[in-house]
Amino acid sequence: MKSARGYRFFSILFIMSILFESAYPAWVAPSDIVSGITGLSRGSSMTTNKRRILCVEDDEDTRILLTRLLESEGRYVIAAENATVGLALAQTQPFDLLILDVWLPDGDGNKLCQMVREFDHYTPIVIYSGVVEASGKEAARAVEADAFIQKPDIDGLLEKVNYFLD
Repeated sequence: MKSARGYRFFSILFIMSILFESAYPAWVAPSDIVSGITGLSRGSSMTTNKRRILCVEDDEDTRILLTRLLESEGRYVIAAENATVGLALAQTQPFDLLILDVWLPDGDGNKLCQMVREFDHYTPIVIYSGVVEASGKEAARAVEADAFIQKPDIDGLLEKVNYFLD
């Protein structure tokens, strides 16, 4: 039996091999979770005219809701369930916007934002979190996030997405 670390490593390698193919395999559907990534749909290619969003959210229901909502708005969404996969995607794929949750199972969304800012100073980052304290907004500013939206403000999130992408 493989260790969790070995399994995660091979899962990330598998994901990267999928992402660099010209078309995704036919067995991947938009609502499927493939080692922490959703949004890989049948027949999709990496070249698209839609604006690309990386959504890092650990709660499956919220992740699926955001993916479907943003896709219904004409966006192309790739969703990751944890900071490790989110960082790997942000490092290897171009995105027009990142949406990050703060409370992730393997890290902190603010720390993820800070790590992304080390190699990408321009892509807008929106922190979408259930943090209710004013310190949540301050922490988002401190790590150079472009916006902080408190859950469950979907209208506010869509407004910011449209602001940054339109």
